[in-house]
Amino acid sequence: LRINGDDKKRYRGAFEILRLSGSDMTVIDLINIEEYLYGVVPYEIQASSHPEALKSQAVAARTYTVNNLNKYKRLQFDLCPTVYSQVYKGFDGEAASTNKAVDDTKGKIVTYNGKPASVFYFSSSGGRTEDVKNVWGSEGYPYLLSVEDKYESGDSWHYNWEVSFTAQKIKQIMVDRGFKLGDIQGIYITKRSEAGRATEVIVKGSQGEKVYTNGSTRNFLSLDSQWYDITTDADIFVKGNDDESTKTQLGGTKVMTASGLQTISSSSGKLNVVNSAGMKVVPLIPTNYTFKGKGWGHAVGMSQEGAK
Repeated sequence: LRINGDDKKRYRGAFEILRLSGSDMTVIDLINIEEYLYGVVPYEIQASSHPEALKSQAVAARTYTVNNLNKYKRLQFDLCPTVYSQVYKGFDGEAASTNKAVDDTKGKIVTYNGKPASVFYFSSSGGRTEDVKNVWGSEGYPYLLSVEDKYESGDSWHYNWEVSFTAQKIKQIMVDRGFKLGDIQGIYITKRSEAGRATEVIVKGSQGEKVYTNGSTRNFLSLDSQWYDITTDADIFVKGNDDESTKTQLGGTKVMTASGLQTISSSSGKLNVVNSAGMKVVPLIPTNYTFKGKGWGHAVGMSQEGAK
């Protein structure tokens, strides 16, 4: 079947067209699970991947499908064709290699104690998967735990990543999300999972602060993963009595001056700091934040890069 006669929008099965109250036209593709997967698997993993990786993806996608039937029952369909369910593009997205993977695993799903398991997949773990409780807060899934992932090549897309934001940009993002925090004064990772991913992040502003936990520590800035460190242009390293260097920022700290002990006001702007490399100007409040991390996706379940 074609939509609007477009040869790039061809679908197996049949169409059901509804007009629901308060909605535009709803077009539903009525199709069996196996043929649905023909249009899913090549969009969730590259069709050129190893045949065993394709079969793993087919089983994972089939299990996800079985678990999510009736997800949109109130709208009279099961799944949507986007990342809110699984990407599905119908007949024109099919590939011979992924169709074969679906056929070779026909009807197979992952089970736990005789019932369909809650199966998830993502792009890259960065070397270790994550416990589901640290992403979605879910408990009671003894098979969705953090484990070492030895199988990724280490050079896959976004295995390592880095992104920077100005403080002004983050302020605007907070406003757009409905949080008027004022000028951004700091972003701090206050808790991490055993795997090393951020599970609590505090965004501090001049007029308040916002706390993010679990998966929202990634989503609040649309980062690639929860596994990251934060550096700023206001960071300095101070050597303590134990000869160990500690990262800190100067705003609000106490320093000994010719006039005695004083607190550095955060409103002072910038200071000249002398270190072994010479003198540099350091802002007292960060004006730029750099997030440097590993992995791409929520990291729960199957790493597609690991499978490949």
